[in-house]
Amino acid sequence: MFLALLNAGCSKPDRWKEVPGGRTKVLVSFPPLYCFAKNVAGEQARVLSVLTTQGPHDYQPTAAEAVLAREANVLFYNGLELDDVILKIANSSGNKNLVTVAVAEAIPKNQRLPMAAHDHAHGHAHAGHDHHHHGEFDPHVWLGIPQAIAMVEKISATLQTIDKANEAKYAERAAKYIDELKALQKYGKDKLAGKMNRKLVTMHESLGYFAKSFDLDIVGSIQLRPNVDPDAAGMANLVKICKDKDVRVIAVEPQYPKGPAHTLQTELARHKLAVSLVEIDPFETAETGVLNEKMYIEVMKKNIDKLAKSLP
Repeated sequence: MFLALLNAGCSKPDRWKEVPGGRTKVLVSFPPLYCFAKNVAGEQARVLSVLTTQGPHDYQPTAAEAVLAREANVLFYNGLELDDVILKIANSSGNKNLVTVAVAEAIPKNQRLPMAAHDHAHGHAHAGHDHHHHGEFDPHVWLGIPQAIAMVEKISATLQTIDKANEAKYAERAAKYIDELKALQKYGKDKLAGKMNRKLVTMHESLGYFAKSFDLDIVGSIQLRPNVDPDAAGMANLVKICKDKDVRVIAVEPQYPKGPAHTLQTELARHKLAVSLVEIDPFETAETGVLNEKMYIEVMKKNIDKLAKSLP
């Protein structure tokens, strides 16, 4: 059935023709990788993101996306069990020359965070639900600056191998973007300098690399996986943690309902602890037609600015 849909999809307009750039066609899984690849590619390659408004956690490939993969030279995806399902479109595309690269797996293991232990500092998931991820490492690597740099380096090295005629340009642009990422980390550390209380409770386990890059301390998460709220015991445990550690900020995400965070905030208010809800965008999605190469740094700066305003 998938192959039949794939053949039917060939009659649709060629999205690659709408994308500016050179002959090399770069397909990426989701918005952060689009920004990284586009900054390296410049005018020498065309870059398309499979996902925009939908996040990678529950993504299921379609025949139309396999058509995109049929024409691509390279497919960059995160890996670490976040979006590995995207390999289905590569395998179904019939493109035997397609290069597939899990860019997160180029990050040295000593720069990867292990998946958080689920026996403390968290709300308890309802019985019968699996944890958010099953891999060894936290896959939200793009939110860490050293990790983002390693991913950009891997993208650059791959494009240099695929398109040797333009390898110097890819290397030059990668170096320039890496300088921008380093400046972003300095911006964040400068903005947060002097903050005496850097403790956060997060909506779910997605901000570990972000916290490490900017010297923040995540003491708990409300949900072990998206949209699975803590039970009464889990909520009581979070209240105790926030009181004991004097947490003043709960980081919520635009992609998920804020109800559980409001519940925790209300419970803490009953215990005379005023806590702010601060929306931190993990940049798993972007509005259609809005995604561009500048968005990663823009989103990260907005996140930093919000924390700088709210942390005591």
